[in-house]
Amino acid sequence: MLKRGNWSVEELMKLRDQYGRRPLPQLARELRRTEETVRLRAEQMFQQEWCPSEEDPETFEGRPGPLEDKEREQLRFMVGIADLETMQLVLGRQGAEIERVLLEWSRQKSEQWSEAQIEFLKLAYGTRPDWALSMVLGHEIEAIQAQARELCLGKDRSVVSVELPILEKHVVIQPQAPVRMPRWTTEEVDELIRVFPERPNLDIARSLGRSVKSVVAKANELGLRKSKERLREMGRENVMIRHKRAGGATSAGSASGGAASGGPASGGAASGDAEDEQGSGEKNS
Repeated sequence: MLKRGNWSVEELMKLRDQYGRRPLPQLARELRRTEETVRLRAEQMFQQEWCPSEEDPETFEGRPGPLEDKEREQLRFMVGIADLETMQLVLGRQGAEIERVLLEWSRQKSEQWSEAQIEFLKLAYGTRPDWALSMVLGHEIEAIQAQARELCLGKDRSVVSVELPILEKHVVIQPQAPVRMPRWTTEEVDELIRVFPERPNLDIARSLGRSVKSVVAKANELGLRKSKERLREMGRENVMIRHKRAGGATSAGSASGGAASGGPASGGAASGDAEDEQGSGEKNS
Protein backbone atom coordinates (compact mmCIF):
# COMPACT_ATOMS: atom_id res chain seq x y z
CA MET A 1 0.00 0.00 0.00
CA LEU A 2 1.32 3.43 -0.94
CA LYS A 3 2.04 5.95 1.78
CA ARG A 4 0.43 9.37 1.86
CA GLY A 5 0.91 12.50 3.91
CA ASN A 6 3.94 13.68 5.85
CA TRP A 7 7.40 12.23 5.34
CA SER A 8 9.30 10.76 8.29
CA VAL A 9 12.86 11.85 9.12
CA GLU A 10 14.12 8.44 7.95
CA GLU A 11 12.33 8.79 4.61
CA LEU A 12 13.75 12.26 4.05
CA MET A 13 17.26 11.05 4.87
CA LYS A 14 16.91 8.21 2.37
CA LEU A 15 15.57 10.61 -0.25
CA ARG A 16 18.41 13.08 0.35
CA ASP A 17 20.99 10.33 0.17
CA GLN A 18 19.77 8.37 -2.84
CA TYR A 19 17.69 10.56 -5.15
CA GLY A 20 19.36 10.70 -8.54
CA ARG A 21 21.76 7.92 -7.57
CA ARG A 22 19.19 5.12 -7.58
CA PRO A 23 16.66 4.45 -10.36
CA LEU A 24 13.52 6.44 -9.54
CA PRO A 25 11.13 3.45 -9.87
CA GLN A 26 13.28 1.45 -7.44
CA LEU A 27 13.55 4.27 -4.91
CA ALA A 28 9.81 4.98 -5.12
CA ARG A 29 9.01 1.31 -4.44
CA GLU A 30 11.25 1.26 -1.38
CA LEU A 31 9.69 4.46 -0.04
CA ARG A 32 6.21 3.19 -0.93
CA ARG A 33 5.41 6.48 -2.64
CA THR A 34 4.49 7.32 -6.22
CA GLU A 35 7.32 8.37 -8.53
CA GLU A 36 5.73 11.79 -8.97
CA THR A 37 5.50 12.30 -5.19
CA VAL A 38 9.16 11.35 -4.77
CA ARG A 39 10.24 13.68 -7.57
CA LEU A 40 8.29 16.67 -6.22
CA ARG A 41 9.52 16.16 -2.65
CA ALA A 42 13.11 15.89 -3.88
CA GLU A 43 12.78 19.11 -5.86
CA GLN A 44 11.48 20.91 -2.80
CA MET A 45 14.24 19.52 -0.58
CA PHE A 46 17.19 20.32 -2.84
CA GLN A 47 15.89 23.74 -3.88
CA GLN A 48 15.63 24.69 -0.21
CA GLU A 49 19.15 23.39 0.39
CA TRP A 50 20.96 25.09 -2.49
CA CYS A 51 18.95 28.14 -3.51
CA PRO A 52 19.82 31.38 -1.65
CA SER A 53 16.82 32.84 0.15
CA GLU A 54 16.88 35.98 -1.99
CA GLU A 55 16.65 34.05 -5.28
CA ASP A 56 13.70 32.45 -7.01
CA PRO A 57 14.12 28.63 -7.02
CA GLU A 58 12.55 28.53 -10.49
CA THR A 59 15.35 30.66 -11.98
CA PHE A 60 18.30 29.54 -9.81
CA GLU A 61 20.86 27.93 -12.16
CA GLY A 62 23.18 26.45 -9.55
CA ARG A 63 26.37 27.39 -7.77
CA PRO A 64 29.33 28.34 -9.99
CA GLY A 65 32.85 26.92 -9.84
CA PRO A 66 34.46 23.50 -10.39
CA LEU A 67 33.00 20.38 -8.78
CA GLU A 68 34.68 19.19 -5.60
CA ASP A 69 35.96 15.61 -5.36
CA LYS A 70 32.94 14.53 -3.31
CA GLU A 71 30.59 16.02 -5.90
CA ARG A 72 32.42 14.29 -8.74
CA GLU A 73 32.02 10.98 -6.90
CA GLN A 74 28.30 11.63 -6.48
CA LEU A 75 28.05 12.48 -10.18
CA ARG A 76 29.63 9.15 -11.17
CA PHE A 77 26.75 7.30 -9.55
CA MET A 78 24.21 9.44 -11.41
CA VAL A 79 25.43 8.82 -14.97
CA GLY A 80 23.01 6.55 -16.81
CA ILE A 81 20.30 7.01 -14.18
CA ALA A 82 19.69 10.76 -13.98
CA ASP A 83 19.22 13.49 -16.59
CA LEU A 84 21.13 16.77 -16.50
CA GLU A 85 18.31 18.59 -14.71
CA THR A 86 18.36 16.04 -11.88
CA MET A 87 22.15 16.25 -11.64
CA GLN A 88 21.90 20.03 -11.30
CA LEU A 89 19.19 19.70 -8.67
CA VAL A 90 21.04 17.18 -6.49
CA LEU A 91 24.47 18.81 -6.72
CA GLY A 92 23.21 22.40 -6.72
CA ARG A 93 25.66 23.13 -9.54
CA GLN A 94 25.46 24.83 -12.91
CA GLY A 95 24.78 22.58 -15.87
CA ALA A 96 27.78 23.83 -17.84
CA GLU A 97 30.25 22.64 -15.19
CA ILE A 98 28.54 19.25 -14.91
CA GLU A 99 28.69 18.85 -18.68
CA ARG A 100 32.39 19.78 -18.65
CA VAL A 101 33.13 16.95 -16.21
CA LEU A 102 31.02 14.49 -18.22
CA LEU A 103 32.95 15.33 -21.39
CA GLU A 104 36.23 14.96 -19.49
CA TRP A 105 35.22 11.45 -18.40
CA SER A 106 34.09 10.53 -21.92
CA ARG A 107 37.68 11.03 -23.13
CA GLN A 108 39.46 9.11 -20.36
CA LYS A 109 40.91 5.64 -20.89
CA SER A 110 42.04 3.16 -18.25
CA GLU A 111 44.45 0.32 -18.98
CA GLN A 112 44.36 -1.53 -15.67
CA TRP A 113 41.59 -2.10 -13.15
CA SER A 114 42.14 -0.44 -9.78
CA GLU A 115 40.60 -1.82 -6.60
CA ALA A 116 38.45 1.31 -6.36
CA GLN A 117 37.11 0.78 -9.89
CA ILE A 118 36.22 -2.83 -9.10
CA GLU A 119 34.47 -1.68 -5.93
CA PHE A 120 32.47 0.83 -7.96
CA LEU A 121 31.57 -1.84 -10.51
CA LYS A 122 30.27 -4.14 -7.77
CA LEU A 123 28.09 -1.37 -6.40
CA ALA A 124 26.79 0.01 -9.67
CA TYR A 125 26.72 -2.82 -12.22
CA GLY A 126 23.24 -4.14 -11.45
CA THR A 127 21.40 -0.87 -12.02
CA ARG A 128 23.50 0.98 -14.61
CA PRO A 129 23.70 0.49 -18.38
CA ASP A 130 27.08 -0.69 -19.62
CA TRP A 131 27.72 2.47 -21.65
CA ALA A 132 27.50 4.58 -18.47
CA LEU A 133 29.87 2.29 -16.56
CA SER A 134 32.28 2.36 -19.48
CA MET A 135 32.28 6.15 -19.52
CA VAL A 136 32.82 6.81 -15.83
CA LEU A 137 35.43 4.05 -15.43
CA GLY A 138 37.32 4.61 -18.68
CA HIS A 139 37.15 0.94 -19.75
CA GLU A 140 35.64 -0.39 -22.97
CA ILE A 141 32.22 -2.01 -22.71
CA GLU A 142 33.77 -5.40 -23.51
CA ALA A 143 36.13 -4.97 -20.54
CA ILE A 144 33.21 -4.00 -18.29
CA GLN A 145 31.32 -7.13 -19.29
CA ALA A 146 34.38 -9.36 -18.89
CA GLN A 147 35.08 -8.03 -15.40
CA ALA A 148 31.41 -8.48 -14.47
CA ARG A 149 31.57 -12.13 -15.57
CA GLU A 150 34.72 -12.66 -13.52
CA LEU A 151 32.97 -11.23 -10.45
CA CYS A 152 29.68 -13.04 -11.23
CA LEU A 153 27.76 -9.78 -11.26
CA GLY A 154 24.24 -9.62 -12.65
CA LYS A 155 21.93 -6.94 -13.99
CA ASP A 156 18.56 -6.16 -12.47
CA ARG A 157 15.59 -7.30 -14.51
CA SER A 158 14.94 -3.82 -15.90
CA VAL A 159 17.92 -1.47 -16.17
CA VAL A 160 17.17 2.24 -16.55
CA SER A 161 19.15 4.06 -19.25
CA VAL A 162 18.91 7.86 -19.22
CA GLU A 163 20.88 9.36 -22.10
CA LEU A 164 22.54 12.77 -21.97
CA PRO A 165 22.47 14.93 -25.14
CA ILE A 166 25.93 16.39 -24.42
CA LEU A 167 27.44 12.90 -24.85
CA GLU A 168 25.83 11.98 -28.16
CA LYS A 169 28.96 12.71 -30.23
CA HIS A 170 31.41 11.33 -27.67
CA VAL A 171 29.95 8.10 -26.27
CA VAL A 172 28.59 5.08 -28.12
CA ILE A 173 25.32 4.37 -26.32
CA GLN A 174 24.39 0.76 -26.95
CA PRO A 175 20.96 -0.66 -26.06
CA GLN A 176 21.13 -2.77 -22.92
CA ALA A 177 20.62 -6.44 -23.67
CA PRO A 178 17.58 -8.08 -22.02
CA VAL A 179 18.36 -9.78 -18.72
CA ARG A 180 18.06 -13.56 -18.78
CA MET A 181 17.08 -15.11 -15.44
CA PRO A 182 16.81 -18.89 -15.82
CA ARG A 183 14.85 -20.82 -13.23
CA TRP A 184 16.69 -22.75 -10.56
CA THR A 185 16.69 -26.49 -11.15
CA THR A 186 16.14 -28.99 -8.35
CA GLU A 187 19.78 -30.07 -8.65
CA GLU A 188 21.02 -26.47 -8.32
CA VAL A 189 18.85 -25.84 -5.26
CA ASP A 190 20.11 -29.04 -3.63
CA GLU A 191 23.71 -28.01 -4.33
CA LEU A 192 23.10 -24.53 -2.92
CA ILE A 193 21.64 -25.98 0.28
CA ARG A 194 24.65 -28.27 0.60
CA VAL A 195 27.44 -25.72 0.06
CA PHE A 196 26.00 -22.38 1.18
CA PRO A 197 26.87 -22.65 4.91
CA GLU A 198 30.61 -23.15 4.32
CA ARG A 199 31.61 -21.63 0.99
CA PRO A 200 32.01 -17.99 -0.14
CA ASN A 201 29.14 -16.75 -2.28
CA LEU A 202 31.45 -15.88 -5.18
CA ASP A 203 32.74 -19.46 -5.30
CA ILE A 204 29.18 -20.78 -5.25
CA ALA A 205 28.13 -18.42 -8.04
CA ARG A 206 31.03 -19.50 -10.23
CA SER A 207 30.35 -23.20 -9.71
CA LEU A 208 26.64 -22.79 -10.50
CA GLY A 209 27.13 -20.35 -13.37
CA ARG A 210 24.97 -17.70 -11.71
CA SER A 211 25.44 -14.19 -10.39
CA VAL A 212 26.28 -13.63 -6.74
CA LYS A 213 23.09 -11.60 -6.48
CA SER A 214 21.07 -14.61 -7.65
CA VAL A 215 22.81 -16.88 -5.14
CA VAL A 216 22.15 -14.50 -2.24
CA ALA A 217 18.51 -13.99 -3.23
CA LYS A 218 17.85 -17.73 -3.49
CA ALA A 219 19.62 -18.40 -0.19
CA ASN A 220 17.46 -15.77 1.51
CA GLU A 221 14.35 -17.29 -0.03
CA LEU A 222 15.32 -20.71 1.34
CA GLY A 223 16.26 -19.32 4.76
CA LEU A 224 19.85 -20.54 4.51
CA ARG A 225 22.52 -19.40 6.97
CA LYS A 226 26.28 -19.34 7.03
CA SER A 227 27.97 -21.62 9.56
CA LYS A 228 29.63 -20.15 12.65
CA GLU A 229 33.06 -20.95 11.24
CA ARG A 230 32.26 -19.23 7.95
CA LEU A 231 30.95 -16.21 9.87
CA ARG A 232 34.25 -16.01 11.75
CA GLU A 233 36.13 -16.15 8.44
CA MET A 234 33.90 -13.40 7.06
CA GLY A 235 34.63 -11.29 10.12
CA ARG A 236 38.36 -11.62 9.54
CA GLU A 237 37.91 -10.82 5.84
CA ASN A 238 35.89 -7.71 6.69
CA VAL A 239 38.62 -6.51 9.06
CA MET A 240 41.14 -6.88 6.23
CA ILE A 241 38.83 -4.99 3.85
CA ARG A 242 38.43 -2.12 6.31
CA HIS A 243 42.18 -2.00 6.88
CA LYS A 244 42.87 -1.93 3.14
CA ARG A 245 40.32 0.82 2.54
CA ALA A 246 41.70 2.92 5.38
CA GLY A 247 45.23 2.41 4.09
CA GLY A 248 44.76 4.23 0.82
CA ALA A 249 41.69 3.77 -1.32
CA THR A 250 41.94 5.44 -4.71
CA SER A 251 40.17 8.77 -4.94
CA ALA A 252 37.11 9.05 -7.15
CA GLY A 253 38.73 11.91 -9.00
CA SER A 254 42.01 10.18 -9.78
CA ALA A 255 43.57 10.41 -13.22
CA SER A 256 42.99 6.70 -13.77
CA GLY A 257 39.25 7.21 -13.55
CA GLY A 258 38.97 5.17 -10.35
CA ALA A 259 35.80 5.53 -8.32
CA ALA A 260 35.91 5.55 -4.58
CA SER A 261 34.25 2.70 -2.78
CA GLY A 262 30.60 3.19 -2.06
CA GLY A 263 29.54 5.34 0.82
CA PRO A 264 26.05 6.66 1.38
CA ALA A 265 26.00 8.33 -2.00
CA SER A 266 26.50 5.06 -3.80
CA GLY A 267 23.09 3.63 -3.18
CA GLY A 268 24.73 0.35 -2.20
CA ALA A 269 22.47 -1.86 -0.13
CA ALA A 270 25.19 -2.67 2.34
CA SER A 271 24.49 -4.94 5.30
CA GLY A 272 28.17 -5.47 6.09
CA ASP A 273 31.58 -4.33 4.95
CA ALA A 274 31.72 -6.82 2.10
CA GLU A 275 28.09 -6.39 1.18
CA ASP A 276 27.10 -4.27 -1.80
CA GLU A 277 24.28 -3.55 -4.23
CA GLN A 278 25.09 -6.72 -6.17
CA GLY A 279 25.04 -8.91 -3.10
CA SER A 280 28.65 -9.78 -3.88
CA GLY A 281 29.47 -9.79 -0.21
CA GLU A 282 28.01 -12.42 2.04
CA LYS A 283 24.94 -12.41 4.21
CA ASN A 284 23.97 -14.34 7.24
CA SER A 285 20.40 -14.39 6.09
